[in-house]
Amino acid sequence: MFKRILQTNSKLYLGQQYSLKALNSFKFLNGSLALKVNKNKFSTNTNTSLEKYNDTLSFRQFSFIPEIYTVLDRLKIVAPTSIQSVAIPRILDKKHTFFTAQTGTGKSFCYILPILHDLKLTEQIQKERLTLQKRPRVLIVVPTRELAVQVEEVIKMFIYEVPLKVEAFYVGRKYNSEVKCSEEGIDILITTPERFQNHWEKGNVYSTKLSHLVIDELDTLLDGGNEEFIKTIMESFLKPTKDNITKQVILCSATTTKHINTFIKGNFPDDQNFVQIIDRSTNVNLSNIKHEFIHVTDYDKYPTLLKILSEYRKYLTLNFSLILFCNSINCARKTELFLSENGIYY
Repeated sequence: MFKRILQTNSKLYLGQQYSLKALNSFKFLNGSLALKVNKNKFSTNTNTSLEKYNDTLSFRQFSFIPEIYTVLDRLKIVAPTSIQSVAIPRILDKKHTFFTAQTGTGKSFCYILPILHDLKLTEQIQKERLTLQKRPRVLIVVPTRELAVQVEEVIKMFIYEVPLKVEAFYVGRKYNSEVKCSEEGIDILITTPERFQNHWEKGNVYSTKLSHLVIDELDTLLDGGNEEFIKTIMESFLKPTKDNITKQVILCSATTTKHINTFIKGNFPDDQNFVQIIDRSTNVNLSNIKHEFIHVTDYDKYPTLLKILSEYRKYLTLNFSLILFCNSINCARKTELFLSENGIYY
């Protein structure tokens, strides 16, 4: 029995199984997806992941500029992941795109490779470098400086073959050095919301030449109270310019939440050029993980933590690992001090 794997309303759901030929059967009609059904091209095993078919896929199917393949070959990266296989063609088509997939599936490559291809191809067509002072062509907004550095490092792996100026701005880096970099010209700017807003308001960076706006980890940014900032920068970005620049918004997330759905409906209502790609597995709870919720107040938080650790200490002596998440650096340091004072060391 053939099982449908498609939902309309411009949403493409991953998680069912289909081969490369099936992937090529997806078409976009007026912003909605239509599927050419050929039962012989689809697997009927609903317990098999799309990863099974990755050996039939190749980055060569995307027709990037040769310089990108030179780097991928050097890094021995051959086959795209499931989300890359579906998201990259949509982004190359210049669709406004929201995609979601689990952490570790290569979401950054989904937008980095098409953007590098587009920027360099444009320069090759115009036969000149297009780097401008204070006016980046790509803005990538991330929630933390750690992610900003990570994305910058990934992009810089391609810079020798695809020469572009890439910088990451974030709290903790010398402010004056960022101003100098902007004055010298940047093609791709990776930044956190507060840092970009600071430079933007002071006229150190302008958005008038942007062709791509990427909001990475949209779920984290919205949960962190950055919705108004994202709306403001999107509104500014999407305003028509006298240069008639083709503009693209790319949103990505590790989860799909009600907050995200509301945000998208409010900012892309009935947009025929907007595509959502959702991996059904992103919000699936694993059956072998036990969840416990304990309500505590500030004054009894640490005694409760100590009691829990005492109960699980027998596991810690058997080479088990334990991760404690804190909501701030000060909280992490305070917790570390409390545990060490009670004879628990990391």
